Order: sequence, then C-alpha cells, then structure tokens
Amino acid sequence: MKNDENSVNLSRRDFFKELGMIGGGGALLSAFPWLQSCSADDKVQIAKEKVRIGFIGTGSRGQYHLNNLKTVPYADVVALCDNYPPNLKAASVIYPQAKTYDDYRKVLEDKDIQAVMIATPLYEHAHITIDALHAGKHVFCEKSMAMTCADCLDMYNVFKESGKVMFIGQQRLYDPKYIKAMEMVHAGLLGDINSIRAYWFRNNDWRRPVPSPDLERKINWRLYKEYSCGLVTELATHQLQVGNWALRMLPEKVAGMGDIVYWKDGREVYDSINLIYHYPNGVKMTYESMIANKFYGLEEEIMGSKGTMEPEKGKYYFEDVGLRNARLNYRQIDGGHLMENIIYNELRIRGYSIDVGQVEVRITNDDGKKMRKLLEVDFICNSGDKRVYIQSALDMPTQEKIDQETNSLRHIKDGFPKIVIVGGLTPSHVNTDGISIINIIDFLKDTEGNLL
Repeated sequence: MKNDENSVNLSRRDFFKELGMIGGGGALLSAFPWLQSCSADDKVQIAKEKVRIGFIGTGSRGQYHLNNLKTVPYADVVALCDNYPPNLKAASVIYPQAKTYDDYRKVLEDKDIQAVMIATPLYEHAHITIDALHAGKHVFCEKSMAMTCADCLDMYNVFKESGKVMFIGQQRLYDPKYIKAMEMVHAGLLGDINSIRAYWFRNNDWRRPVPSPDLERKINWRLYKEYSCGLVTELATHQLQVGNWALRMLPEKVAGMGDIVYWKDGREVYDSINLIYHYPNGVKMTYESMIANKFYGLEEEIMGSKGTMEPEKGKYYFEDVGLRNARLNYRQIDGGHLMENIIYNELRIRGYSIDVGQVEVRITNDDGKKMRKLLEVDFICNSGDKRVYIQSALDMPTQEKIDQETNSLRHIKDGFPKIVIVGGLTPSHVNTDGISIINIIDFLKDTEGNLL
C-alpha cells in the first residue's frame, strides 16, 4: 500500500522481471491500476537506484524470496536477520556481503536500510511491521497480515501515519492470469456473480525436521495455535482475497468447522477445514482445504449468470456458445458455434480485444447488375499495435467452402495477418493468397502466440 486510499504500490520480483515495469510502464499501468501510485519521479528513482533492503526472517519462505531478489536489478539486500542460526547461515550463502543480525531491532536501527522484508512466523508480523514503520522503513510483510483483526487494524493505522509503503504478500494481486480474470469479471463478461467455490488441497504433514525437542514449536510453528491459525491463514487467505477482489467487497459473516482428521501427531491446528463466507449482497463463497489429499489441487470457481471461470487454470466457460448465435436466431447449438466460443475465449485469454467485422465488396449478380455485398469477418483482434483477422471454420472439405471462408479475408488489403482456424484434420499451412490456415489444435497448443 502507498499512503493513499485508492492505490497500492507493489514491488515484488515479477513486476520487474516478468512484466518490465521500467521501460514499459505505460502498458503496465493500464493493466495494473494500483501501480498508478508509482509517479514519474518514482520510476526515475527506481531506474537509477537500488533499494537497500534488510531481510527479517530467513527460513524457507525467506530464502525463497532471497533467491528471487537475486534476479531483481533494483534490489540490494544489505542485511539479514534471524534468531535461528542455521537459517541465518543458509541465507548468508545467498548474500555473503550482507550484514547479519539476530535481533530485528538492530536492522531497524541501521540508517542505511530503506526497506525491510518480513518473512517471520505469523505471530511476529504485527509488532515487527509496526516497529519498522515507526523506524521509517518501507515494509513488505509476508501473508497473512496478522493473527487478529485488531493487529491488522493497528498495522494499518500506523501505516497511514507513516507516509511509507506497506505491502502484504498476496501474490495473486500481481499474477497476470488473475489480473486478466478480474478484468473479465469486472467488465461483466460473466454476468452477475452468484457464487464462488474455492479449495486448496495438499498432501503433506507440514512438519520440518527438529534437531532438538526444545526447538519443536520454534521450527514447526505452523502446527500450534499460539503461533499460527493453520489452514485459514496459510492457504485460505489467498482465495479469500480472490473472492473479495471479484466481488469488490468484504464478507460480513463466516461460518465454518475444522478437525484434525489425519495428522494425529500432537499438532493443535486443523488439517481439514470447511468455511462459508457470506457477502453483503447475498453471495456466498464456500471454501474447503485439507492436507491429506491433493488430487484436486487448488482453484477458485467464480460462477456468474453468463458463465463460469477458473482463474488458476486459466479456464473460462461462457453460456453464450458463440458470437454468431444471435445472428443465427439462437438455433440449436452445433460444433461450429462451440469452436467459435473456444477461439473467442482463447483470444481473450491471450489479451486481445475482439470485434466482429464486415468487408464491403462489389459483385455482379446473375442479371449482370453491380451490387454491394457485405462479407463477415468473425474476429478482428487487437492488442496494442498488433491486429489479426480470423475466420472460424469447422471444416473446409471443398474448394467452394474454402473460397467462402477466405473470401472476406482476401478483400482486406492491409498488411495485417489473415488467418482461418479450421477444425478436423486439416494440416496447418499458408495458401496461395498468403492466408494462414491453422488447425484448431495447433492454435490452442500455440500458447506463445507464434502463429498469430
């Protein structure tokens, strides 16, 4: 968060490495509205300087982030802190030049440090974050934010007064597939959202080796209620954030139950939970999680009046089975309509805006008279300065059908690609008119967009 009600300033690895914030900022800002809080001056500063970071908490998650930061040219980890020596030693291998501390307060006293990343156990998030903000440091804190709502509110209030940046590590906020999914939801493509189902299943005991019994709770803190809220804060927090994002509101009530069903090993937190979140508009999100079976993995199913979305898998199912359905007077659904819908969904997933077009041509009728005719173009696809014209054809078994499907494309005289996506076993090729004939399977397998 930046010190602003409507903006969030994010700075995790994927912004810089995968999305190219510096140098491609315009496109990025349009795709990620919360990045609009990054001013022109901020971007110039980022481009010229490295942020000097003190890292607090160097266990498994901390080391994961430290390795990621090696790929970020704008990050300079200058200090490492952990009160468990083996973790600190392992982190020092990643950043051998960084100063080391066993007390986070020493990091906060270092005037050279501009920001801290906090990857400690959950129960330490609130007080370390608050102390860091008071010390004038920008803060990235791993999820979940804190163990209690009161602690979250205290963190927020201090942040508001600090003038600093605070960000909580909810990674779906900067995951391109989730951002695209939310754009589609908020554009109304799914209609009214009526229900959300979410789940996250794993198959492990969450335990780590303990060199001495007196270190059990220190190392396996996730298993004990004094230090952790279990599956709710470790897994459910991500998907609750998706539900809130999709509906643009917070739940007002929650009901749930949990049990220790399988891992009867002395742990205190549940290994299986079921929750129902109730939102002010009446929509409910159901949530299920366990760590004794992972067959279904994880997903959020967002169900609307016009379709269903599975953002984690990048799957979209629309009840309207084709762009031409209305033109065809809603006749019985056939394979051609279904294929059109598949192509449409795939193009939207790849970031194209879609229009249906027409090309005007002059023909001579049977009476020898000149007349105007409009030929339909199934998809006019635009993404930035890129444009592609696409026809959908379930099959082209005859020359007459080939001519019919390619006629509109042959009359478009600009230099943008013209493509017919065809079903069946037709091999992909380029015809004598320079029109690409692409098999639907090849098109769907072409996730890098090389054929377009």
